Amino acid sequence: MRSVNKNVDFKLLMSEIKAFFERRGFRVEEHYEREKERYNIIVKTLGYSKVIKIILEGVPQNFFVEGIFVEGQPRYGFTTMFGGGIFLLQELKFRERLLDLEKEFSSYLENVVIRLTNSNASDEIT
Repeated sequence: MRSVNKNVDFKLLMSEIKAFFERRGFRVEEHYEREKERYNIIVKTLGYSKVIKIILEGVPQNFFVEGIFVEGQPRYGFTTMFGGGIFLLQELKFRERLLDLEKEFSSYLENVVIRLTNSNASDEIT
């Protein structure tokens, strides 16, 4: 999602993004890369080694938010033929839940950005 001329307070936006995932029981970590003007939010999914990555990059007037919910494809392999099918089924169900979560997050994010438009009091990254 790219936003231009919105002047959004990044602290408020980050708080809203983190709250979205925390309300759903995820653990959330935040990292800031000052030289790139980028926030990285890592959302840890309980019981799975995979993470969801949310990247907020730019300045309050012109920024984008990218969500990486599902990376790669499920691994079909030799184990699928010999009882590993249950793991494949679990993986596919997990991926389906992530895709649903991604749609929900996208809609939520659009509404939050609209609500937070012109919330930044300064011209600096906050």
